[in-house]
Amino acid sequence: MRVLLTGATGFIGKYLWKYLKENTSNKIYGLSRRANSEDMIPCDYSIEELTEIFASLQIEVIIHLAAVRGKNNGIRQFQENEILTENILLAMKHSCVKHIIFMSSIAVYSDTTKIPWKENQVIAPKTCYGITKAACEYLIQLYAKDEVYSYTILRIAQVLGLEETHAGMMNIFLNQAYKKDEIKVIGKSEAKREFVYIEDIAASVEKIINGYSAYSGVYNLGSMEAYTNLEIAQMINSVFENSKLTYQNNIPENIESSLMDSTKLYHSMEYQPTSLKTALKKICAEMRAKDDL
Repeated sequence: MRVLLTGATGFIGKYLWKYLKENTSNKIYGLSRRANSEDMIPCDYSIEELTEIFASLQIEVIIHLAAVRGKNNGIRQFQENEILTENILLAMKHSCVKHIIFMSSIAVYSDTTKIPWKENQVIAPKTCYGITKAACEYLIQLYAKDEVYSYTILRIAQVLGLEETHAGMMNIFLNQAYKKDEIKVIGKSEAKREFVYIEDIAASVEKIINGYSAYSGVYNLGSMEAYTNLEIAQMINSVFENSKLTYQNNIPENIESSLMDSTKLYHSMEYQPTSLKTALKKICAEMRAKDDL
């Protein structure tokens, strides 16, 4: 099978590219504005260029990751994502693409009174990033009504992995613990948030590629575990054998809880997600191995 991965040089894209090349017999191609290998194709994501690439390579499955993440909450930063997604869908009209796997986000949900969120709930994003992910979902479903392709929409929890370059709380804690520095937990630490290990994303995508006709629709993809910042910091310190931690609980916390019900996906593929503690142990081993090189 011929598979095309958009956004192949991003955080998830790089991991998924390597994982699929090493673990499947499918022919994997990558699209990126920064292509750097023979199977990685430079692309400006215009309809004309996408149409030519899909047809010439006879692509059957597309994994759509390419997106602008943005640095603040202005909608203009994210509008490119909707145009890019529509360009892919329009280009698919003139090719033999049979299925598209779209990487959506937990950010399409927001009602904390309905946690854990299920796929059949009405989505209600409260950030511009979530709004643009929801818009792309609707575009894919809209175009699928008139075309011959099927789709899988994966709503992904916050991703945990070693190569994440955005300096979020989790990565700050990991670096502090690894260096035996003090982890500083600032805020009341009441909200519980869900993370998913990047290996679980890759393994799930692999299974969907190889049996895509059985995975048409919308699926949550998380770990089905949620922890406060304090609980995460304590778990990281335990894994990294670090004892330095301060907790300032007199400051309001500006985050909300998040947790999805991912049983629909995992039951269908008979797969168990990696626990947060196990994922942290794997990341710790990766960091030590990297330092030993």
